[in-house]
Amino acid sequence: MSLAERVRAHVDKVQHLAAGTAATFVVGQLHPVLGALACLLVAWFKEERDRRHPDRHTRDGWDAYATMAGVVPGQLLLEVFGLQLLRQALA
Repeated sequence: MSLAERVRAHVDKVQHLAAGTAATFVVGQLHPVLGALACLLVAWFKEERDRRHPDRHTRDGWDAYATMAGVVPGQLLLEVFGLQLLRQALA
């Protein structure tokens, strides 16, 4: 594996982590458990899409794990910023 391929693989995993974090944080504004479930669904649907389109996408279980790992920073962001954003929206 060349250096460029390794870098692309790591960038891909970081993008999956960011997507999981965003899904958790955005949907978690309604309820933290819903945020976690949204993250899991995003991971599953993305891998299912990759499975159905092998000509354009590569199925990789590690991508799903990277997306699901986004629950942790997403929940932390909810703890730190979530209630403040909700209070501002209701004020």
